[in-house]
Amino acid sequence: MSTSLGAEYWDGQAETLKKAWQLVPPLHSELYQFNHEFITKYLSPEFVELGEALRRGSANETALKTLFREVIPGQSLAVSRFHLP
Repeated sequence: MSTSLGAEYWDGQAETLKKAWQLVPPLHSELYQFNHEFITKYLSPEFVELGEALRRGSANETALKTLFREVIPGQSLAVSRFHLP
């Protein structure tokens, strides 16, 4: 089994995850609504600004990658510097 947790892995688990969410409803439903409140509460201003700059075409992904750090050498899974309450 691959140690990679890339999109291929999660895509392959979609049905299992769907069934699990039916058995155990979300504890914090506000985390499932991506809106202005979510953005201001859970995303750092730097991340939001870079996202908007990417949408406008005035930034590139390299700038966005500076907000992430590699936690396991050689793995693309990263922990971001988002602020959490």
